[in-house]
Amino acid sequence: MEDVLLTARSITRAQRMDAELRKRGITAALIRAPASLSERGCSYALRLRPERMDAALAILRDAGLMPYQIFVRSGSEVREVLP
Repeated sequence: MEDVLLTARSITRAQRMDAELRKRGITAALIRAPASLSERGCSYALRLRPERMDAALAILRDAGLMPYQIFVRSGSEVREVLP
């Protein structure tokens, strides 16, 4: 199964991103970002379905809440994508 991870450097930022998406009807799971994806080991991420990525990024861009990094995860393979 494939999913998208939108990372944030703080829990507060991730919560703001999550709230903005929920207001617009996009649900995501707020998770601790895997250590392998975090330079500093203390980031958070929103996990969502790939088909929701473009809409989610448009919403976050309009709100001034772009994620720090964006990853697509498929099984054990993770690759970074650019917005």
